[in-house]
Amino acid sequence: MHFVSSWDDGHPLDERVAELHADRGLKATFFVPLRNREGRSVMHPSTVRSLDRAGFEIGSHTADHCYLDRLPEDEAAKQIQAGKTGLEEILGHAVTGFCYPGGRQPAFSQRLLRAAGITYARTVENLRTDCQFRPLEVPTTFQFYPHNLATLVGNAFRSPAQITKKLFLVGRLKQRGSGLPALIDFVESRCGSDAYIHIWGHSWEIEKLDAWDELAKLLDAAKSCRSSITVGELVAQKSE
Repeated sequence: MHFVSSWDDGHPLDERVAELHADRGLKATFFVPLRNREGRSVMHPSTVRSLDRAGFEIGSHTADHCYLDRLPEDEAAKQIQAGKTGLEEILGHAVTGFCYPGGRQPAFSQRLLRAAGITYARTVENLRTDCQFRPLEVPTTFQFYPHNLATLVGNAFRSPAQITKKLFLVGRLKQRGSGLPALIDFVESRCGSDAYIHIWGHSWEIEKLDAWDELAKLLDAAKSCRSSITVGELVAQKSE
């Protein structure tokens, strides 16, 4: 199994997520806005630099965590460019990864991302374990959240690609129970496979759920995987 881990919103608790990964020799990608219009805190630039220097991948999440489909195209372009440029000024190097806030992808978004120099973008499409995707439409496997069966099935139908495989994956997960324990058990069961398991989430949500122990158990399971890679490395492997 190839383990991919990505975290959205740049909340200060991302530092705790990074520490849990580092303690186990695992990689992770953090998608960081410069500010959050929803009022949530964002990591201080010095912390973002520290994560980058520690080997974690940093991607953009717009300047103000704005849903692109709620903006005029020119404003969306400014949010994309400002978020990328601001992170590059903080880190001192190019930033080429992006994550769509809220998973919202209006028709013009990919054209704007290319114009800004973004080469890959992660979506919130779940239930994928393959490497067959476009670089600006990177899917995931599961959100680190105890979704119920109805939500998982709904997620399967949100994007019709590989719907049969997605529903099969939902069934395999639910055979193991429910909630985060089932997700942990599923990851443990797939460690010897060739699948790509991409877990994503929000550190502030882990705190809200008091699920830090469950995240640690998931990462303990991931230690036995064949490789731990960033989202950028996943895209690079797809291109080989």
